[in-house]
Amino acid sequence: MLLPRKKLLALLVATFAMPIAPTVFAHGTIIDPPSRHKVCYDKHGHWNGTLTGACRAALEANGTGAFDNWNGYTGFAVSPHGVEQAKKGIPNGKLCSGTTPYDAFNQPRSDWETKTIEPDANGIVQMKYVHTAMHSPSFIEFYISKKNVDVTKKKLGWDDVELIHTFNIQSGDLSPTHTINVPIPEGRTGKSIIFTRWQRIDPAGEGFYACSDVNITARSGAETPDPDDQPGGEDDAVQGQWFESGKFIQSEKVAVGDKVRFRIMGGAKGNELIDIKFLITENNLKGNKWIANLAKKINTNYSNDVLIGQMTDSGVVEFNGKTPRKNSVYLNSKTNGFAISIIKAANEGDNGSEQDGTIIVDGASIMGVQTLNQFDQNGTPNLKLTVKSAKQTRLNVKLMGPLGMAAYGGAAMQAGQEYNIDIEGIDGNTNNVAGKYQLFINANDIEKIVDMTFTMNNKQALSNVGNIQSTGAVTSEKFQVDVMQGKKIIEQATLMLPKDKLGHYDWPKFLADAINQQMFNVRVKTKDAVTGEMTGAPTYSQAANRFMVPNSQYTVTYKNIK
Repeated sequence: MLLPRKKLLALLVATFAMPIAPTVFAHGTIIDPPSRHKVCYDKHGHWNGTLTGACRAALEANGTGAFDNWNGYTGFAVSPHGVEQAKKGIPNGKLCSGTTPYDAFNQPRSDWETKTIEPDANGIVQMKYVHTAMHSPSFIEFYISKKNVDVTKKKLGWDDVELIHTFNIQSGDLSPTHTINVPIPEGRTGKSIIFTRWQRIDPAGEGFYACSDVNITARSGAETPDPDDQPGGEDDAVQGQWFESGKFIQSEKVAVGDKVRFRIMGGAKGNELIDIKFLITENNLKGNKWIANLAKKINTNYSNDVLIGQMTDSGVVEFNGKTPRKNSVYLNSKTNGFAISIIKAANEGDNGSEQDGTIIVDGASIMGVQTLNQFDQNGTPNLKLTVKSAKQTRLNVKLMGPLGMAAYGGAAMQAGQEYNIDIEGIDGNTNNVAGKYQLFINANDIEKIVDMTFTMNNKQALSNVGNIQSTGAVTSEKFQVDVMQGKKIIEQATLMLPKDKLGHYDWPKFLADAINQQMFNVRVKTKDAVTGEMTGAPTYSQAANRFMVPNSQYTVTYKNIK
């Protein structure tokens, strides 16, 4: 039977520096006063068609994913992660949705559900933020729409809001909720928007954006007690109890020589706490004995943090050996998560991550991932992936290049459905530089990172920006070559030449060869004698060897170094 397929177009988002280590995505939103997307999600009418008003309009415009992804309205701000960096990543009119495709939540309407808030005698209102996956250090900024802005008639822009409070979340704080005293400016009453930005302080620069519609009344005579500014209520993470995090092994197919990688991520920075690679042999492949063997290894060696099995009525987790694919992963902390992936025998890299083929993250199989990719003829990175979900899954995929974000996509999927996802960059984006990339696949807040490479396309238009000029023999076989755009380094490489090729006529030719073999964003070419085009290989004729780059604003410099 053919499964339904849906094509989901990825959206480009703002640039930020490449993450240097795997992390568990943080997610969250303000719940008091509730954000627009949380209000609509909590009505639970997006699957049965019972929504009305603004929420119904959002469903019709953006689909169910806009609701199920209520805690993933992301945007990105590079270091130092301030408002000026946020403005570059989140354009005016997109403050309520971030860089997600859910623009309906930016629309000015009079029928957004509104929460009445009453400041105390000092203008304080207690507000509550929930983090479904925590990350620290970070901070939450609270803004209010300016007094002269009619929020029912205008999309919110940065000049329409003013900062009223910043709450800092210290490193190591994994609280799932924070209750915060927020001051409302004196004299403010009536309809307004509370705009919040929860910003991670790390290389990824991920933030979460939301708008809450409020009706502000006059100040009361009472005073609001100080909150603990820490977690509140029954959502706190509890250690020492077992929580079902997801299914263990379901439909994963393996072959002899493959490795099954099982990881637990958590802690203050989402670090890998457990990382197991289990080898598939002829013996354990028979009868799928590898499932029980892997579970036994986990339960024997890591039972303080994770158990594989089914929970009995008495609260004991026991492995079900009769139907091994019916077992679950139980963790003792809600702040931790797990990931299972298959490392194919012929494709294991130095870092132990999968290379080509299928990536499995929390029950979602992402197919068509290739380690070596090529830009299209417009110089844009694109990926075509197929995703099959074993359970209801919220999937986010982002493609990071040498200069930051290149493309972003996501979907809310039902169990058993298969999707085609095109992760497409935007032509002419300044982040479209060839080189080492990373694909971040996040399923239900469990993340997998795949290393890959994008090279220039032979059909790309290239600009001639100069040539290699010899001023005589050189004394060192080492050269530094920089591709620059203004003062920004696009690519830098240290290249080694053969020691016997440092003479006046030799080194320019061999430097050109090294550039062509080892660099991503520059080619050295000569004019073809037949076609007259710059497609020929480097020669010993120095002036003929020209630097060809994909952006006419690039410059190429080189120097002989010790």
